[in-house]
Amino acid sequence: VQQHYVLSVAAYIAVFTVSMLLLLPVAIVLCVLGGFLFGALAGTVYATLSATIGSVIFFLAARYLFARMIHRAYAKQYETFD
Repeated sequence: VQQHYVLSVAAYIAVFTVSMLLLLPVAIVLCVLGGFLFGALAGTVYATLSATIGSVIFFLAARYLFARMIHRAYAKQYETFD
């Protein structure tokens, strides 16, 4: 981490973001790991940033990529709701 700080941060953010996208139950482990590797403050910032990026990507995918599929599957319920 000390020799390749930027690469370490990028790898940490990528791994955390992908784990959020795949809904893997490892967030607490990755949060603790971030604090261990980068310190409490920087680890908190990187973990929060990663979780936010992963959540936003997941929301956008659900909203725009899977909306039609869900709408077709539950068309009658949507009609009643509308």
